[in-house]
Amino acid sequence: MNKQDDGWPKDREVLYNPQRKAYHKEKDNIKECVFCHVRRGKPSFENLVLYKGKKFMVVLNKYPYHIGHMMVMPKRHVGDLHKLKEDEYIMIQLAIRVALRVLEKEYKCHGLNVGINLGRAAGAGIPHHLHYHLIPRWIGDCNFFPQIAKTRVMSEGLEETYHRIRKPLEKALRKLEDEH
Repeated sequence: MNKQDDGWPKDREVLYNPQRKAYHKEKDNIKECVFCHVRRGKPSFENLVLYKGKKFMVVLNKYPYHIGHMMVMPKRHVGDLHKLKEDEYIMIQLAIRVALRVLEKEYKCHGLNVGINLGRAAGAGIPHHLHYHLIPRWIGDCNFFPQIAKTRVMSEGLEETYHRIRKPLEKALRKLEDEH
């Protein structure tokens, strides 16, 4: 960590992580939207698609902040919340609510983070295809390990997570779509 002399407050430390360059270079090589790419296939662990509905889909996050980290998004390629059609918006919101219930039941979490980053400046890694993050949380689950060791400690692998939540999520979301 180094102190900055370029206008940043002097009381803040900066943690440099040059390994992030590989992530950004990988993203620069992608020729199409990753969500549009996985939308074409059937749900599978290989593409991390948990469910594809008529207007939305649910995808497990490839780089999760915590176990069970999934994303709910429109099937249509759109990055502006205001450009969602009303029926898309409503179904996405209903799907979020259903997915939260599945996460609560499967993981017995103490809370959940639900959020959307609109635009790159707001933190969106894939700004042109909006997506809501749903992340189960537990009291005491935060620690310093990701900052110090540049490693996240997960108590469950992606494949285990995928198979654990796919069927209950699919059942609940099919019921939702049948009712609407």
